[in-house]
Amino acid sequence: MSDAPEVDLDALLESTKENQEWLRKRIKKIREIDRLRGAFATKRLVKLIADHGVETTDDRIDNFVSMRAGLAPEAYGILIRHMLREGWCSDSRLREVTESRSDALFLEIRRFLDVGFHTIDRLKTEIPGLFRVWRASMHVPGAYIRGMLEIEHRPDTDALWTVETQAFRGEEEAAPHDEIFEGYIMKKSHYYVMFSRQQQGHAGPPRVTVIHNVLRHSGLIQAMEGVMTGTYGANSLFSTPIYIERVLEEERAALRDSLDIVATIPSSVRAKLRFRVENDVIRY
Repeated sequence: MSDAPEVDLDALLESTKENQEWLRKRIKKIREIDRLRGAFATKRLVKLIADHGVETTDDRIDNFVSMRAGLAPEAYGILIRHMLREGWCSDSRLREVTESRSDALFLEIRRFLDVGFHTIDRLKTEIPGLFRVWRASMHVPGAYIRGMLEIEHRPDTDALWTVETQAFRGEEEAAPHDEIFEGYIMKKSHYYVMFSRQQQGHAGPPRVTVIHNVLRHSGLIQAMEGVMTGTYGANSLFSTPIYIERVLEEERAALRDSLDIVATIPSSVRAKLRFRVENDVIRY
C-alpha cells in the first residue's frame, strides 16, 4: 500500500465525478481490511449520514459503492469530511492499521467463531462497564473470591477487552497479593465466552469463562452466570461456577477496597454458584 501524494485532500471536499470515484475506491479498499470492514458497513455509513441530518438508504450506499449510481452532494460531503477527520484518506493511516497487531486475538476469535458485526455492535453497547465477581477460591478451600471485572470497548478495533482483578489480603504468614487476568469477551449464539490469562510476568495457560445466563435492564447487562475453567498451581485443573454483577462507576473505589478471599457470601450469590453431578457430568 503506497502513499499517493498527487491526491489533493482539500480538493476532495468538492463533489465532482472524479472525487466520487476516488471515494468509492477508497471505501472498497477500506472494506478489504478486516479490522475496518464493520466500521464502513453500509448500515454504519447510512447512520453516519443520517446523524448529520441527511436521509439516505442502504440501496443508495450499495449502488454508489458498486458503481451503479452517484451520491447526493450532501451525503458525499458528510462522508468525505468524516474520512478526512479520521485520517482514512491517508494511505499511511491505512498501512498503520493493516500492519498493527493490536487486538489480533480478538479479531481472530471473531473470525473463527464467525461472529457477525451486528452481534459486536450490540455487545459493545450492552456489556462494557465495571462488575463484581464471585466464585469459589482455589487458594483457600471453602472460601470465595470477591473480585472485580472491567470490560472496555476499544473503538479502533471494536474489541471487548477484559481485566479481572482478584486480591488476597493475607493472613498469618501469607503475604497479601493481587492477581490480574486480561483477555477478551465474545458472544456466540446466546453464550458469552471470555478468554483470559494471568499477567504480571506469570502468563500461564488461559482461563475460559462461559456465560450461559444474563440479566438485562435498560439495555445493559446487569448480571451474568456461568462457569470458569482454568488451572491453579502446577498441576491443578479446575472448573467453578461464577456470578458477575454490575457495579456503578462511582462505587469503584469501594469495590477495589473490598477485594479479598472471604469466608461468607450473600445467600443470593451462593444460590447462583450451585452445581450438580449427573452420570459423571457436571451441570450448572
